[in-house]
Amino acid sequence: LFAAKSGGWVAKRHHECDEITFQLAVSLLGGTLFGHSPNEPPTAEEQTEGAHLMRGLADAGSPPGACAWAFLLRNGDVVEEDSAKALHYHHQAASAGYAQSMHEIGTMHYLGDGVEPDSDEA
Repeated sequence: LFAAKSGGWVAKRHHECDEITFQLAVSLLGGTLFGHSPNEPPTAEEQTEGAHLMRGLADAGSPPGACAWAFLLRNGDVVEEDSAKALHYHHQAASAGYAQSMHEIGTMHYLGDGVEPDSDEA
């Protein structure tokens, strides 16, 4: 019984840590994800650290982290642009039910952004 209860507690704490890490990464990136505008631009070192945190979240299976990492890969502002990897991470987040990534996949296919235009896939 204790293990089952503590397992739920551990899962909840892990989720809370992911949320905090996500917010820190967005802050280090200058709050520019999802249309936010920063008061003071981040340094290159802060952006690099934010990108590193976001990639870690994505690789750990965090849907918001995968979506945000895909944004970074797609835009190429902080990390080298790679539309194929962006699509991969958006698929990872979308398969977990993350709506923003579902939208981004459709947009990429509709516009032919890094993939062949495909209105059926969009």
